Amino acid sequence: MFLHVLTTGEAQEAEVVSNDRAIGARFGDVAVVFEGKAGGRLTIDGKEFVLPAEIRTGKYEQ
Repeated sequence: MFLHVLTTGEAQEAEVVSNDRAIGARFGDVAVVFEGKAGGRLTIDGKEFVLPAEIRTGKYEQ
């Protein structure tokens, strides 16, 4: 996996997060972890958001 971590704040060293089912990165109070076929979780300040394994097309991609 190749993951770019972009932030608008001060640069921080990202830590790799991985186990037998998932891979991602953590930096500061933010973590993004991908599981399975690109679904996963985004955690910001302890609040978790589910990233569904789907593609949502916009009006120009339909």
